[in-house]
This record gives sequence, structure tokens and C-alpha cells, in this order.
Amino acid sequence: MVRSYKPKSVRGKVDGSLMKRAVEEVMKGCSVRQTSKHLAIDRITLSRYVKKYQSGKAKDDNDFSPRFKTRMVFSEQKEDGLEEYILKCSQKMVILL
Repeated sequence: MVRSYKPKSVRGKVDGSLMKRAVEEVMKGCSVRQTSKHLAIDRITLSRYVKKYQSGKAKDDNDFSPRFKTRMVFSEQKEDGLEEYILKCSQKMVILL
């Protein structure tokens, strides 16, 4: 019988709007610990986003969502182009078979 993988962490599962709301609460004066417990966000992650917001690097809502841009192999445009190419090739192969 095949076993199915059960993820042990919730890494990358925090919504961007929730993270932005948490950062705004911290900026209004709430503590990082209290806000992280209240919204069920990791304390260290929240403090990292607060530092990012204070330094001015977080400009829009997309900067608060965890998308791991630093380890991306392809840009979004190249990825979309590659996806179209693969779909075209797979359709051609279906026609040939």
C-alpha cells in the first residue's frame, strides 16, 4: 500500500493580506509576540516582515506574500512561455498518436 506524504509544517501558507494586516498592527503599537499569537503567524517570520516594511522594501501587497522569488529559476514571463510551449507540444503528440 502506498503511503501519502503528510506535510509537517505550514511553511509558506500565510496569506499576503493577513501578513500585511499583522505588520500594520505591529506598526500601530502592538507587540510582535501578541500579534503573532493572535493571528497564528510565526513570530520570527512576522518580525522579518516588519523589518522589511520599516526599511521601505515592502511597497505593495505582493511583497507580503511568500513566493520565494530568490530561488526562482525562470522569470514569470519565461515560465508562462514555457507552459504554452509544453501544452502545444503535448497537443501535437496527441494528434500524432
